[in-house]
Amino acid sequence: MRSEPLTYRGLQLDLARQTESREYIKSFIDFAAEHHFTTVGIYLEWKIRTELYDVGEDGYTPELLRELDDYAYSKKIILVPGLSALGHCEMLLKDPRYQHLAELKAGDLNRFGFPVAHGHCLCPTHPGTRELLEKYFTICSKIFIHTPVFKIGLDEAWEVGYCERCRKGMKSFADEGRIYAEHVLFIHDVLKKLGKTMIMSDDRIDFYPGILDRLPNDIILCAWLYHRNTCSYLTHFLNQATNDQHKVYEEKGFRYLCLSSDYYVWGNIETYTAYANGRNPWGLQVACWEKYEILAQASFPALAAAGEMWNEPGLPVREAWNRAVRSVFRIEPSDRLIDAILFYSEHEMSPRFYGKKIMTSFPFFGPDRKSRYALRMALQTMRDFLDRVPDGEPRFILENLILNCRFALLNQDINLHCWELLKHQSPDLPEELFGEMRSLGRDYYAMISAHRRKDQAEEVLGKWQAREKMLNDFRQDALHAGRVRLGLALPEEWSTMYTSIRIRTAGGKVLEIPFENLKQGEFFLFEKYYFIPADSEIEEMEITAYGFAGVGITWIEALTDRGRFVPEKVLESSGLVESPEYLLIEDAKFAFFGTRDVFSEFEDRAKGLARHSVRLKMRKEL
Repeated sequence: MRSEPLTYRGLQLDLARQTESREYIKSFIDFAAEHHFTTVGIYLEWKIRTELYDVGEDGYTPELLRELDDYAYSKKIILVPGLSALGHCEMLLKDPRYQHLAELKAGDLNRFGFPVAHGHCLCPTHPGTRELLEKYFTICSKIFIHTPVFKIGLDEAWEVGYCERCRKGMKSFADEGRIYAEHVLFIHDVLKKLGKTMIMSDDRIDFYPGILDRLPNDIILCAWLYHRNTCSYLTHFLNQATNDQHKVYEEKGFRYLCLSSDYYVWGNIETYTAYANGRNPWGLQVACWEKYEILAQASFPALAAAGEMWNEPGLPVREAWNRAVRSVFRIEPSDRLIDAILFYSEHEMSPRFYGKKIMTSFPFFGPDRKSRYALRMALQTMRDFLDRVPDGEPRFILENLILNCRFALLNQDINLHCWELLKHQSPDLPEELFGEMRSLGRDYYAMISAHRRKDQAEEVLGKWQAREKMLNDFRQDALHAGRVRLGLALPEEWSTMYTSIRIRTAGGKVLEIPFENLKQGEFFLFEKYYFIPADSEIEEMEITAYGFAGVGITWIEALTDRGRFVPEKVLESSGLVESPEYLLIEDAKFAFFGTRDVFSEFEDRAKGLARHSVRLKMRKEL
């Protein structure tokens, strides 16, 4: 356990996924300064308005960013830009002037087998890419004059080596790693010439063995881990392999930054901090990702608690939260309020609407009712404290928490009531669901209107109106359409396996349920529903899957006006399918589609796209 705080203690605000005002960003900097942070990262991708590329009013002018850089410095905060230089360049690559620099063009298949609408990843071997990046970094170095470091996003670059130019120089998978490393070295050298040290995300290091030996160890590695409980280093996507990557960094002389997130739960921040206390990181940071329809204020209590822990290593978590509540809400700490916020924060710190998934995907044993009741109690506790909190920013933060808690609760209510309707435990969806959805839409519109442009607020309101329509469409289908019920087992939560169903009905008609990634949070066993015409008479069903890791199928059936149709026998199996006969019995045993080995599928692209399927003869149950 270290006795002194690390110098680099940061927050990161996502300015690429939403556009924030000058005043809002300054208030975020003020918050960071007040709560013992030393840096604020601003994740920009390509939203700096320059002569090279100008996204328009959704971007930030160099003049504004210089002003923010100076403002942060006056508060003893270093402003660190986050710039995309490989993946996450779709914003830039939509511009016709730069589409020739994309690894994939419109219509090309990506690593996951889907045609892309536009490029996501810059071609690292194209001379135009290097020329563009060097110009961009040079412009940025004259804007952000106070920071010694630039954070360069080289993460999630799935399509390295896909364009014709790159393929010509590749003889094996090792060449993909070489191309990636050469791109990193180029950026490192450009930034060094500009007097900046490079911070880069470390997730690609998992995929390219030996790449660290190619890189200079003055690069700072950003080790991002977003698990609920972080007690070891788990690889990104690669079967969640456990290794001591931080130890490797230390042995090779690399500095590294431990990055947690407010994306999911407070536990990620708390446990990654505890894990980092036993290591020797260069810095600690929390990223506030994707606030395009909510505001970061709901995370402020948790961020303040992180600031307290990082400023005073060894501080008990409860005392950190006592101090956070005192400073954020300007009231004396209350166990009731802290427990309510902690419960909400352990549920979902940044709630999102998961579309049809929350209406049609359910844990094997049904929705989690106890979490729903506890969330209601947490919401009521926050409301009880609203009049005790002074007006201004403290009250606004608590109002944001209440609003987000309502959002999280609505997600749970939708999931439960849709399940009840599909299980014939309820004749219809309660009208209160639709009323709360409309109310939340209005309240979020008012909140966003106070801090962002009117058109941004109207876009958020439009999303809530679209959600109401989606829920109503589900209700009509659940009441009147036929349905397919698919039982699933996902041994690895982070797999990326795509599954489709092809149905042949009497008379030769074919129904297609398109490929979909069937993840369901943290549940191992779950079920998924699809709607089909009510008059369908099912003769055969074919399940096909491809992708990374694999997917288990426990059962499939169809219920229509013509009856219940269940598997009678396996007609055909192809690709890699273990125990297809388990599909004939409705229990928790599962047929497994795929290789289980993500790295082999990443290394050999053909394996990642190989189809695995089972064709079943169906019978009508008497």
